[in-house]
Amino acid sequence: MNNILKLLVFALCGLVIDMALLSKAHAHFMVAQHGTLNFVDDSVYMVLSLPMSGFELEDADGDGAISMLEFNRQRTPVVAAIRERVRLQDANEALWLQGIMLAPELDHHTETENISQLIVMGKFSLTDSSGELRFAVDLFGNRDAERQLEVRASRKARGITQDLRLTPDANSGDLLADLTAD
Repeated sequence: MNNILKLLVFALCGLVIDMALLSKAHAHFMVAQHGTLNFVDDSVYMVLSLPMSGFELEDADGDGAISMLEFNRQRTPVVAAIRERVRLQDANEALWLQGIMLAPELDHHTETENISQLIVMGKFSLTDSSGELRFAVDLFGNRDAERQLEVRASRKARGITQDLRLTPDANSGDLLADLTAD
């Protein structure tokens, strides 16, 4: 009986380890259709999860999805679309997204190696003239679930947060002055 109990405990430990590894392998960096704007000193650090269907990319193999190979061949137009369609605007000018990093997320609901979401990271530098800010995104997908974006803006040093809900019909929102003032 003692050996059977040890065997069961060993098998259960193995199952728990397998489940932990499997959940980490399928973990997303950011929840789909969500993002953050973190105000730190004179910078705004952005992370967004955007749908791949929001980008106009060539599907070379005609399977209706974008593979990692197809994505890598089209990085330049993806970055150009992000620069043009993800904006932070103050009263005087558009602030440019700098240091853009892209992290493609594979679709975990299918057996294929296609990208469903694109995590976009970058930084906006606030200028002396930055006061009132407006954040806008115009990269929405084809499916209903991909036609909204929930963004949380925060300045943790002051404990201030603001939530924005962007859609194709209301794709921008004003940010609280308390977030932008340093």
